[in-house]
Amino acid sequence: MRVISQERVAGIGISLAPVMVISTLIFVFCMAILMIFRQNCINEGYKISELAGELDKKALQYEAVSQKYSDALRWEVLFNKAEDMGFIFPVGGKIYYVQK
Repeated sequence: MRVISQERVAGIGISLAPVMVISTLIFVFCMAILMIFRQNCINEGYKISELAGELDKKALQYEAVSQKYSDALRWEVLFNKAEDMGFIFPVGGKIYYVQK
């Protein structure tokens, strides 16, 4: 394994210190961008989780309202409400013929 010595880099005309500093700064900059991106992904994940929870709550509310609606449309409930309001219904099973 060959080690690049200070003289060899100086022979090319490049000093080793600025190259190390620049490469370190580039590395730190890339890591900072990566950490910011990671934090944003985590925040968006929390938002997605909150929205999923709200969606579950809305689905439960929809089921409850749908159940109330279907219960309200049952004929027994409708007849009971009509009787409470004072309506009189004909007796079931009898046939009425209306003549002119």
